[in-house]
Amino acid sequence: MKISITTRNVKLTKPLEDYVTKKIEKLTHFLMHQIINAQVKMEVEKYRQIVEIKLHVEGHIFKAKEVSSDMYAAVDLTTDKLERQVNKFKEIQKGHHSKHPAKQEIYRMSDGSAPQDILGTRKQDLKYFTPKQALNEMDALELNFFAFSNRYTDKVTIVYKKENGGNGLLELNY
Repeated sequence: MKISITTRNVKLTKPLEDYVTKKIEKLTHFLMHQIINAQVKMEVEKYRQIVEIKLHVEGHIFKAKEVSSDMYAAVDLTTDKLERQVNKFKEIQKGHHSKHPAKQEIYRMSDGSAPQDILGTRKQDLKYFTPKQALNEMDALELNFFAFSNRYTDKVTIVYKKENGGNGLLELNY
């Protein structure tokens, strides 16, 4: 994720830059690391500290702007506003997807019966691991493969057991 910070009438100090970066990285937790880039504009007009943040997510842009007498407080208010927007967006997405008729019938044959080769379904959250951690998790759960979000590349990755006894890594391009 790329974070670009522009300032006007403000000196961008290292602690302020670190604070903004930390706050925006906290938002990536809510979006499951889907943020493409973040644009932060900070400016001072007389006694007003203004912070505007735009988060670019695939297919959506979140925007928030807040004014305060303190720059750190303005950053807090802006990220809080973005957090509320993201949570509302996630709830809407969850509601739309759960009621989608195609999703409910995905494992059904044309006659309405379940296919013979699919014995069951299991839902699992996509977790953030390194490949080594994913291998350990796969072994601990006694699975033949394990899907995860790669901590190094931010891509969906699958580790799997090969027939010859080794392990493989499959990184999905999307």
